[in-house]
Amino acid sequence: MFSGIFTVVVLSGCSQQSMSDQLAGENYLAAVCPANQATGELDPLLSELRGENAQDLARVIKAAAATRDSIQAAAAALDSESLVWPVDVNSDVQIVRDGLFSQAAALQSLSASDSVAQAKQFRWPIDEIGEASQRLRSRLGLSSDTNEGCDAWLLSDG
Repeated sequence: MFSGIFTVVVLSGCSQQSMSDQLAGENYLAAVCPANQATGELDPLLSELRGENAQDLARVIKAAAATRDSIQAAAAALDSESLVWPVDVNSDVQIVRDGLFSQAAALQSLSASDSVAQAKQFRWPIDEIGEASQRLRSRLGLSSDTNEGCDAWLLSDG
């Protein structure tokens, strides 16, 4: 389950100002790091499943459902109307968000697999998340290494 904390800058009245790059970076990591962690736990299970002696479909289905939920939460967090992203990263946030929604849909199919053969057909959607994420990280002053950036975020009580 997603448990990140989001900080929002709200001005008086109903108007909002875009977040600073630092705050945007913190919100971005709060959204994507739990999803990255869940994906990191699922990927080795998928590799095992595609092996010659694959039998543990239940573990894959459970991990796929957890990853789907984490990715869905990340996409919803990036989509929050209460977050006003800096103009220079807004389009990349939208690309990442849309790609995450696509991944969640694909993971829904995987988590509903009835057989090992069906689950072996799973493929991550082809999207532009990698490129958009790297542009975001660069513009927000975050590490280009997703593991390093998320590890640092977790150590900061993310």
